[in-house]
Amino acid sequence: MSGLAAEFTFLRPLWLLLLAPLVATGWALHRSRITPPASQRVAAPHLLPHLLVAPRLRPRVRPDQLLLPIGIVAIFALAGPSLRTRPAAFAEDRAAVVAVLRVDESMQSRDLAPSRLERARHKLHDLAAVREGAPLGLIAYRGSAHVVTPITRDTAVVEEMAAALEPSVMPREGDALVEALTLARRLLAEAGMPGSILVLSDGVAPDARSQLTAPGDVDIQFLALVPASTPADDIEKAARILDAPVERPTADDTDVQRLAARAESLASVPGEDRQARREDDGWWLVVLLVPAVLVWSRRGWSIRWP
Repeated sequence: MSGLAAEFTFLRPLWLLLLAPLVATGWALHRSRITPPASQRVAAPHLLPHLLVAPRLRPRVRPDQLLLPIGIVAIFALAGPSLRTRPAAFAEDRAAVVAVLRVDESMQSRDLAPSRLERARHKLHDLAAVREGAPLGLIAYRGSAHVVTPITRDTAVVEEMAAALEPSVMPREGDALVEALTLARRLLAEAGMPGSILVLSDGVAPDARSQLTAPGDVDIQFLALVPASTPADDIEKAARILDAPVERPTADDTDVQRLAARAESLASVPGEDRQARREDDGWWLVVLLVPAVLVWSRRGWSIRWP
């Protein structure tokens, strides 16, 4: 089977059921043309030329002759013939990531040079570079959570805003991780695209961890911004509740590569939307119907059932 034949399909095949009554109607009209009219059955043949008024011009093409081909073309157009596929809604788009960044006094610790917060900014920069052109959003949290930048492909803006974040600009102390995750989910829903959440934090307070619930419809992963030699038990416990993987920072971009790869796999479009969609090529047949419709509009063109 050739590639073209293998690709061909109908998007709305039930319309093809109309072919049966159409063919039956065309056959009935044809039979009516070859059946002698009633005048030939009741009058002598040598008298008919004197009794009937013959048309001056007999058209070469009659409307009943066009009914069948026009109907077949129209039904095929309605059935949605398809020879091509087009990408799914998000096939050409990279999955979005909403970065949730903790901006707390503890993030100014210099056990991760130059500081935990500055290392988080570097990792955001590396993530944007690895996922060049992919959508990225940023939420900052401490005792409250705030949208710093909505989801955008202009990652330079995200990096600029992240560079301006300091604990002093956060209005309250505390750990509003749950509020930040809720905001991140809302950003993804409003953007209408698949995505995941990346939490960049050096810890999760016990009261914040107690408010966490089982994972929802958005996947989460953590980048624990503490040295490799320092336990991250509080983050590990929170991650287990959320069924989220935890990544530890590396000197190179190995951690970012893993985060980026996981973000793409976590946010893959589910079900039918993951597949390429068929293109409806039936409109080409509609173009073919236009000349036939124009011919049909001629004065006197009608089909009379005997």
